[in-house]
Amino acid sequence: MISLLLPTRRRQHFVKDFVDSIISTAHDIGSLELIVRVDFDDDSTGSLIEITERLPKTRFIVNERPVFLGDCWNDAWKASTGDILQLCTDDLIYKTKGWDKIIHNTAADYPDGIFFICGMNGRGRKDSEKDFATHPFIGRKLTEVLGYFVPHGQKISNDSWQHFVCSRVGRKIVLNDVLIEHRDPHIEDDTHKELYEDWVRDGKNYESRILERLQDVVKVRRYLDEQKLSEGGIPMT
Repeated sequence: MISLLLPTRRRQHFVKDFVDSIISTAHDIGSLELIVRVDFDDDSTGSLIEITERLPKTRFIVNERPVFLGDCWNDAWKASTGDILQLCTDDLIYKTKGWDKIIHNTAADYPDGIFFICGMNGRGRKDSEKDFATHPFIGRKLTEVLGYFVPHGQKISNDSWQHFVCSRVGRKIVLNDVLIEHRDPHIEDDTHKELYEDWVRDGKNYESRILERLQDVVKVRRYLDEQKLSEGGIPMT
């Protein structure tokens, strides 16, 4: 099961395109679980229920509006049941036919549940060529080892955190044949000054937390070592 963890607020037009793209491209929508996290004062929730009812395994999580966006993903994570979790935003468009089958098959190569799988993001940047990746699919076991889906205290750099950790234990997997378009505004544009300022502040916060990320790397490496030892293999460290 793939759990799609989707925080959204008053952007039902984006969610409609998001759901339409899932239905038109997924190999088996029955293997997908959509967890929609909304704020209690979001007056678009009624429309969202109508839009998402075409996906049979959809659940809504309602909570107060948090200070940090990451807390929304963690709310959705706590309600999810899939072994594979995707960090979603409502401005995603799935482009590749059968992307879900490809993700399932790739994840099966990592039975210990530690993986960060990403595809192309549809903005002209090949993620495989840069130390960057967005909207990943990660193993539930990874979140159990870390104790969260994304770290508390980050607004934007949540996928960067998991990318950092998995890259350093050799579990970043890039799929060049999976395209998921991200229609976010270009934050360098002056018309999105507030978003740009948020991005700058969040980036500084992210950089200042390097020790926490390195501690997470140690946690994951220790888990992988324990798995190898239990199988009679040689640990990483």
